[in-house]
Amino acid sequence: MNYVACPLSGQAVARTQLSLAQSDLYRRGLREPAAMAEALGQIMTRRGGNW
Repeated sequence: MNYVACPLSGQAVARTQLSLAQSDLYRRGLREPAAMAEALGQIMTRRGGNW
C-alpha cells in the first residue's frame, strides 16, 4: 500500500497489518516465539515495504 498524503498513516496501517498477521499465526496454532518470528519475517519479506 502506498500513501501519498501522510507517511505516518501508511506506517500505522502497515503495523496494523503486521499485528493482524501475527494474530492469525497464533490462531492457526503457532505459539513458539522463534517460530513466530521466522513466520513474521517471511511475511514481511513477501510483502516488502517499510515495517
